Amino acid sequence: MLVQVRVLVEMGIAPHTRDERGRQAIHDAARSGHAETVRTLVWLKAPVEAQDDAGNTPLHLAAGYGKAATVQTLVRELKADVDSGNDQGERALHLAAATGQVCVRDTVALWNPSHRSRVNSGQGFNGGFGREAPIEC
Repeated sequence: MLVQVRVLVEMGIAPHTRDERGRQAIHDAARSGHAETVRTLVWLKAPVEAQDDAGNTPLHLAAGYGKAATVQTLVRELKADVDSGNDQGERALHLAAATGQVCVRDTVALWNPSHRSRVNSGQGFNGGFGREAPIEC
């Protein structure tokens, strides 16, 4: 994927160019789990909070597709907003839980200020989804 980004930049195509669904390269990199490409795109000035036509950010897509390493890159390194909602009001946490991405769900919860104290205190996080899950995956 990094090679593709380099080729696009060499062709003069900006990293924030959108496709027919309003997605930028950073959305596709996040959805596919390419954390290094996400970092590179942000370095090239792609907005970490870019929203597609449905209001999904790269974090929404990485969480919904279970890309834990990319979620960690987005929230820990690139400071993606874990409280950002899409057009349906869904946050990354909701998408991770709805698609059964337990590790991703707990990673997002750990970085959400409203849940951090419960997770860090050893109480875990069940987010109302009926089961506890380990933080380390």
